[in-house]
Amino acid sequence: QGTTHSPTELPDLPRARSDRHFYTRLSSERTVRTMWTALLTLWCVVGVHSQTTAEVARACENRDLLIRCEVGRIHVTYANYGRTSATICSEGPGTSNTECVSEGSQLEVERRCNGRRLCTIPARNAIFGDPCGNTAKYLEVMYLCLREGEVNITVTRTPVPLPITMKNTTASTTNLATTTTTTTTTTTTREIQRYCTEDLLETETSVVTFPRTETGTFAYSQERCPSPSENGKPRATRFCRQTPGGDAVWDPPVFLTCDVGLGNLSQTTVTSQTAVTVAAELQIITAQSETLTSDEVTTSSVLIQEIVGASPTEQVGDSLLTTVDNLMSVNSTVLQLSQQERKGPTRVAQALETFADTVTLTARKYTTVRPSVVLQAVDVTLEELDKGQGFAFSPSANDSNSLTAGSVSSFTTSGAAGSPQNADISITLPANLSSMLQINSTTGVRVSYILYNDSSLFIDGSQDPVGSRVIGSKLAGVPVKNLAQPVVVTLTPLEDLSPDDVKTVRCVFWDFEAEAGRGAWSSEGCEYKGEENGRYTCEVNHLTNFAAFFDVHGTGFGEHETPLQIITIVGCAVSIAGLVLTLLSFIITRKYNRRVTGVHARIQRTVLINLCVTLLAILIIFLAGINQTASPIGCTIVTALLHFFLLAALIWMAMEAINIYLAAVMVFEQYVTRNFIPKAAAVAYGFPFVIMVLTVGPSSLYEYRNNNYCWLAQMPLIYGFLLPAGVVLLFNMVLFCIILYNLAKRE
Repeated sequence: QGTTHSPTELPDLPRARSDRHFYTRLSSERTVRTMWTALLTLWCVVGVHSQTTAEVARACENRDLLIRCEVGRIHVTYANYGRTSATICSEGPGTSNTECVSEGSQLEVERRCNGRRLCTIPARNAIFGDPCGNTAKYLEVMYLCLREGEVNITVTRTPVPLPITMKNTTASTTNLATTTTTTTTTTTTREIQRYCTEDLLETETSVVTFPRTETGTFAYSQERCPSPSENGKPRATRFCRQTPGGDAVWDPPVFLTCDVGLGNLSQTTVTSQTAVTVAAELQIITAQSETLTSDEVTTSSVLIQEIVGASPTEQVGDSLLTTVDNLMSVNSTVLQLSQQERKGPTRVAQALETFADTVTLTARKYTTVRPSVVLQAVDVTLEELDKGQGFAFSPSANDSNSLTAGSVSSFTTSGAAGSPQNADISITLPANLSSMLQINSTTGVRVSYILYNDSSLFIDGSQDPVGSRVIGSKLAGVPVKNLAQPVVVTLTPLEDLSPDDVKTVRCVFWDFEAEAGRGAWSSEGCEYKGEENGRYTCEVNHLTNFAAFFDVHGTGFGEHETPLQIITIVGCAVSIAGLVLTLLSFIITRKYNRRVTGVHARIQRTVLINLCVTLLAILIIFLAGINQTASPIGCTIVTALLHFFLLAALIWMAMEAINIYLAAVMVFEQYVTRNFIPKAAAVAYGFPFVIMVLTVGPSSLYEYRNNNYCWLAQMPLIYGFLLPAGVVLLFNMVLFCIILYNLAKRE
């Protein structure tokens, strides 16, 4: 490796003027020149060996090459992705082709590694291109580890391949020097990596290290922001992506700001340039889901909508799906408050659908899976759409309920495999859908699927959570409703239920427009078709989000439910009979009661008659209409009448308490006005009527009645019934205590 100096650099040797002297001097000149070249060569060898040692690293195709300098920084002197030796990475086709060179390999490796202490280069066609088809390739890099101030030495000689022990795929590192050569070998496996290797990145101000990370998940830098706790906010985040070929590659890192909170983030203008950073910051903030308030959930939902509108890219989508997964873990009461105040959970679900419709795909299909939510968007031609597209989730063999523990797949009904037989939940679009919808697009259509592990984002205050996962599908820009052939949805209960325990199944869809935009479950256009092998089938005539309610034997009062229903009916019938007899007694004894001259006695009789009438109305309406949920208008009328008569009965009880107070405490009749009964009736019937109207009137803004039975939903029940009833009962209790005190004082 020495450098040969030209004769002009040697001492000037005069030419001989005679032939005899010429050959003598020529011999001396050659001797001096040889000695001078030998000294220069020895100096170069000693200098290079003492200052820098070139190293060679190799990795077979579809593996990652890790280069690390313990001291100094990497300086690449040679790199090639291809094949120049038949003995390196000898397993595979075309190993005899030793003239495979990828132009630009060195520039790519230099870009990734020069000036760093550690770098990882995937030895893949996706990075360097395919310089020679049907040939097993490898990446070979020669580099130096230079300290600061050292001169970069470029070695131009192509390294001679050295013999390596081969076991499947081998990555080797070789130290090259002029005097000694050592070879170290590490053995790896040929199966595709499902993780991104550790990586170190340097910026002008900091160094961040990302640990080994599984595909489809985020890595957080080991470097953290200063924090009172041991685990502060990471300084950067990075996604490990799985390529269509199944390989693992790192996304570009996103550097975070230590002192940014949700309040600061909400003031940020989200643009296509800032969307990735805002999405990453939001993902980190919502990770502490147990501490989020209803206002923070609402703010997060608004930010998600802004991010989707600004930059619907795959990198943004990975952060958004993680944020949605975090929000689905928020306390259910917090989510309910956010839904009631500003429809936070509904905003999140709508933003996901918008993202699925508009995301810019780098390949034909985009799928991202989180423990609680899965999203897939795929562009298909009309011919493929007419084959009957579908999407399914199949659980794993373990008992994990997480969606990441199972597998998701898309399929066509005309394909050989069809719908997976062991799927827990699936949705299948009908064949010939383009003709049914009269789609004339020449570029195809976007089909999207979203699967939720539970219904935490679909909050219906009038009903309990659904008993299955929630699955939805859309065609971007194409409304799908009133289909001639149904969409088939297959579901399994979240709980481990035997089909014999299931009493009824109600298929439902989420209506985003119901309840003034807050959304509600509806069964319109959904039909239950039956059960097979523990899987329940629904047929629907439109596309949105679907689930099912399971009415199960053993829930509620269990085996005692029927006897208790009989007891309720018999008890109400007996009460009705008793009230009727009481009213008849008042009518029969009317002539006798006219002889009563006491004002308090006459008032008491009228109050008791009104009380009996209201109680009788309550019992009759309850028996006749409490379960009439099939008629929405009729059920609302039943709810309003029960609401009215229950409050009226309570107020007539308060009127009787006032009458007893006047008789027992005030004693003298002059304290009782002659128009007491008209005033009492105005209050007892007018006050409940006003409350009922004020409650049922603005019912378009909230859920007025329960969908399972004809009675008030949660919010009207609290503010329209329980609060007034509590005030009346408190009033009666106060009067009762005053009366007892006065009676005891007299004795």
